Amino acid sequence: MKEVLPDIDRWLARGERVATGRVVGVEGSGPRDPGATMVVSGAGEVAGSVSGGCVEGAVVTEALRALRGGLPARVVTFGYSDADAFAVGLTCGGTIHVLVAAELPPFYPRLRQALLAEEPIAVATVTAVDRGGDSDQLAEGAVNPAIVLDVEDAVSRRIARQTTKVMALLQRRGSDPEAYGP
Repeated sequence: MKEVLPDIDRWLARGERVATGRVVGVEGSGPRDPGATMVVSGAGEVAGSVSGGCVEGAVVTEALRALRGGLPARVVTFGYSDADAFAVGLTCGGTIHVLVAAELPPFYPRLRQALLAEEPIAVATVTAVDRGGDSDQLAEGAVNPAIVLDVEDAVSRRIARQTTKVMALLQRRGSDPEAYGP
């Protein structure tokens, strides 16, 4: 993300909105690791990459759509077996999940500061997707406090080791808020 900061700063200085696309999951072989980021200005300028080129156009389209429609953040999935992904060039055999949001996250100033100072920082993203219906919009509402503690613990360990990990902690639908698991 550090490489897109100058572009974000320039767009914000012009008063433009900025959409983000960030890889939040990879299954099998993927072109970029989780955390890879692309940003898109309201004027359609693009910086960064989520796939090294193979699905960039589709992510830009989703980001511009989000900016125009004020859509909530959503996870867009591209996979080898997906005809659309194949059409845009994701032929690496894997699946990538990209979180597309029509705005910078509220913690952006702190993230920017840490990246510029080369301080360790972690980003935990809730991508609770309702797979029961047609919607792929992110679930809204309170996050289970037990999950937050688990994430904080895992983040502390990763920062100390200077390593990265994708974790999946899911609260079961209709269950006690304390019941969660992978």
